[in-house]
Amino acid sequence: MDSPFRQNLVPPAFRELPMGSIKSAGWIDAQLQASLAALAGQQQEFYAMVQDGTFTGGNTTYSSLNESQPYYFQAAVAAVFTTNAPESLRNWVDDTLTYMINDQDQSGWFGPEPKILWPRWPVLIGAMHYAEAVPEKASQIVDFIYKFVVATHESLRSTDNEATGLERWGCVRTAEYTFILQWLFENHPREENIQKMLWEDMTFIRTKGNELAGDFEGKGWPAFFSEGIFNKDGQGERTMRSHGVNAAMALKEAALQWRVTNNQAEKDEAEHDWEIVYRYHGKEAGHFSADEHLAGLSPERGSETCLVVELMWSASLMYAIFGQNEYADRVERLAFNSLPACMTGDWWGRQYVQQEMQLTSQPFKTNPFNDVGEDSNVFGLETNYPCCTVNHSQGLPRFVSRSFLKREAANGNEAMLLQVYLIPSICQITLNEDNNVKVTAETNYPFENTVRYTFKANKEFRFGVRVPSWSGGVCFAKDAEELEEVRTNYDDHIFSFIVPAGDSKARIHLSSKIKVTQAAGAPEGVVHISKGALLYALPIEYDLKEIRKDPTEPKAVDNARLPKDPNSWKVAIDTDSLEFQDKTNKTVFTPLAFPVFDDGKAPSSIKADAYSMKDSWNPVDDGQWNKGFPPGPSKPVGEPIKVELQPYGAVKLRVCPLATIKSNEKQGSMGIYQRILSYTRFILPSSTSSQK
Repeated sequence: MDSPFRQNLVPPAFRELPMGSIKSAGWIDAQLQASLAALAGQQQEFYAMVQDGTFTGGNTTYSSLNESQPYYFQAAVAAVFTTNAPESLRNWVDDTLTYMINDQDQSGWFGPEPKILWPRWPVLIGAMHYAEAVPEKASQIVDFIYKFVVATHESLRSTDNEATGLERWGCVRTAEYTFILQWLFENHPREENIQKMLWEDMTFIRTKGNELAGDFEGKGWPAFFSEGIFNKDGQGERTMRSHGVNAAMALKEAALQWRVTNNQAEKDEAEHDWEIVYRYHGKEAGHFSADEHLAGLSPERGSETCLVVELMWSASLMYAIFGQNEYADRVERLAFNSLPACMTGDWWGRQYVQQEMQLTSQPFKTNPFNDVGEDSNVFGLETNYPCCTVNHSQGLPRFVSRSFLKREAANGNEAMLLQVYLIPSICQITLNEDNNVKVTAETNYPFENTVRYTFKANKEFRFGVRVPSWSGGVCFAKDAEELEEVRTNYDDHIFSFIVPAGDSKARIHLSSKIKVTQAAGAPEGVVHISKGALLYALPIEYDLKEIRKDPTEPKAVDNARLPKDPNSWKVAIDTDSLEFQDKTNKTVFTPLAFPVFDDGKAPSSIKADAYSMKDSWNPVDDGQWNKGFPPGPSKPVGEPIKVELQPYGAVKLRVCPLATIKSNEKQGSMGIYQRILSYTRFILPSSTSSQK
């Protein structure tokens, strides 16, 4: 249904900052730099899908969608403007954008045959971000985008379904195009007839996609996510909407539509879609399971790397639009757990799917997945399928680029600059047209919970810090003052304060504690263990075995990871023994060195006593994967074994969730949600301390 034209979209809770306003720093910059020295930034040098891609006149692609170069271009633009990217990547971005602009014909189309819409959308989003970062080129780029939008408007109304440009993938990914249209509408408005065209197509693209998809009587994603239809057990369904990456992209669709319609129904739908997906398929690390298709709660089932990065983008948009804290929590959970878990520590290998309970990483003899190959959990260049190779690289730079947002003065709220993701970073922005502001955030978050701010500003302004839902409270200090516990002045999970004109400093500290949570779908007493934004898992020692090596890039190697001991991981944890280990420098702040997310390299851990379960817990068949969850609580057998849980994202073979033991203190129910351990009041660190 068309929504009556208005001059303005419903304003979001927060506005994004132009690409290039935020730069990575500290450990996150080291991580980003390392990724760009590897697969995320070197594919233009050796990988045919990019080097010889079809959008710049080449001949190599992995499907008729021709999406390999568009994926990589979109990610590369974000990388180039969030860190000091390699010169070869910068040059490739410039040359690729120039080629595509020059390749545009009189009708507005560009790129290879066939003329389908979907692969052009990542190109346009990358071009949009380039225009934000390089204002002197904005006019040319915006013209390029508008020409294609006009061509799309005409093609969508063709009576020949093939000529619409909407094939089966584009039909279910129309939210990407709605995002593009809304960016044009708000940032580069034109005469009223063009604005009306943009407005019309924001909803028409969804309607047309649902019509051509031919499912659910044209009702599309709202029908798929409805209680009576939604696949709750992850068994058997293989449709375009049960495809995990498509669903991850679609989770922002209703929110974007709400900005057009201002109907409560779209807002309710947006919240419902996330809730139902995570209720039946959610994982504690932040993602949901889909090995290619929705896969349920069982921990041996997989989740695609493309799904992780698309979820990060969708959840970031959800937070910006609605301002609800759980979406920003979700993004951090994904960035600090799911994303590093599917990458090797040096970023030269990626998985197609990760498993929560990942007991080995090798070609499976018995495949536990729905619709992916037996080598899908192997870390390498393009195991199973190449899309995750070209698309994984959007995760980190886009995360950085959305780490600050701004709130406009409206509805009684004061204008505010907000740090959403508490990573080390530098934000430079002009507020209210004449207040040049620079904010430097120094921290090792999420491995510590203290953030140290340095401000430079022409005028005073309000600055906010998002308080994650897991935090028990906030401690705050200005300049060299001692930290003090703050019990007021933070609503909607935001702590804010006035930054004076000139140079100033401030510190914020968030309280956290070890949390033991009943694993969804598991026997009672099978748990997840986390602290702050980090999930912890039991690492499994392994040997590397080379499977294959790329002939043109010796660092691009597919390696199997084979557990050294088939029984060492079969343990039950005594949750009363959990002891957090902080390995960061508590005397003088020191940025963490790369690598952070690699086996044995993470700067935090949780020690625990454990008891062997080797006689009562056995994986299926060949011992390569465990069917279902570990057994429920067992009686302690023998002497305790000392184990050290590591951050989930750092361990490439792992046990997660964890079995627990029975004891006199733990008889009876743990409760369906969570039991909090080690609760204390805030520890107030000194000005140089990163103690938690």
